[in-house]
Order: sequence, then C-alpha cells, then structure tokens
Amino acid sequence: MLGELKRGVEHLSAQQEQLHRQHEEERRSAGENRARIHARLDQHIINVGEIEGKVITIGQAFEVQRALIEGVSEKVDRNHSEVRPALDEWKRIKTLGWGVSAILLSLGATGATILWWAGDTAVAIMRRWLRID
Repeated sequence: MLGELKRGVEHLSAQQEQLHRQHEEERRSAGENRARIHARLDQHIINVGEIEGKVITIGQAFEVQRALIEGVSEKVDRNHSEVRPALDEWKRIKTLGWGVSAILLSLGATGATILWWAGDTAVAIMRRWLRID
C-alpha cells in the first residue's frame, strides 16, 4: 500500500511538473505575443506620426499654392483692366475694317455692274455703227 501511495504521489508530482511546464510555456508564449502586439502598436504609432507629418507638409504646400494662385489671379485681373482699353480700341478698329471692306466690296460690285452695262452698251453702239446685226 505504501508503494501504491508512493507511486500515486510520484504520479501527482509528475502531473504537477507537467502542468507547471505547460503553464510556464503558456506564460512565455503570452509574453511573446504581447511583445509582438506592442511592437505592432509602436509601428502603427510611428506610421501614423509619419502620415500626420506628410499631411501637414501637403497642407502647407497647398497653402503656398493657393497664395501663389491668388497672386497670379490678382495680377491677371490688374493686367486685364490695364489692357481693356487697348482691346476695346482694337475691336473698334476691327469693326471699322469690316465696314470699310463691305463698302469697298459694294463699290466693286457696283463698278463691275457699271462696266458690264457700259460694255454691253458699247458693243451695241459698235454693232450699230458697224452695221452688224
């Protein structure tokens, strides 16, 4: 009976030892998992910080671009107002040119019509004079 008791205690001791090893292995594994999770969290924090820096830099670049665009827009408006009288005069001259061209065209058409009529009349006069019928 003492031998059975001794074997039972040894068996319990072996099971306790096995449970202790499993518990230590689980603790080590859990520690490694926590370390990996913390490393990933640290990496995410670094990535978020880099993204925030990039967003700030991009925002500043957009701000500079907006300022440049506003400056260019103001300059274009100023130049446009300065050039407006010259453009209006050019349009007036262009319209005048079209009018002169129309007048010359109508004079040309009138002159051609008169010459045509005069030519027909001269031919008729020459035929009568030369008695060609």
